[in-house]
Amino acid sequence: MLGDIASMLPTLDARRTGLRVLIIDPHEVSRAAVRALLQTEGLEVIADVATAADALTLERLLPDVVIIDLTCGADEALGAAKALAQLASMPAVVLTSSALPKIDVDGYVFIAKSELCAKSLRTLSNDQL
Repeated sequence: MLGDIASMLPTLDARRTGLRVLIIDPHEVSRAAVRALLQTEGLEVIADVATAADALTLERLLPDVVIIDLTCGADEALGAAKALAQLASMPAVVLTSSALPKIDVDGYVFIAKSELCAKSLRTLSNDQL
């Protein structure tokens, strides 16, 4: 009987319908807005933090996508992008800003905050898998 019940429970992969996203942005209001937008669009925001250093302590969360806002400072953002891209989960890393157009530089994708949405993150994540 226990085996029958276990077979009816969904597996972890079956329950996961959205990407697991980690947000790094020094502005609390921006983090909250991005979190709300992505959750509304069906993504799972596993954490939002103010600094790259905070994010690096959360590698056990295994994000699929990491969003890093450039207002952290370009050096910090690029350093974090390199470090996070080396995690075991190999997340897609997106650098964002309210002022930059969507461009690809040195393997990192920049997406203007006004263009940030679940569809663009899913496309990016699928391209990097």
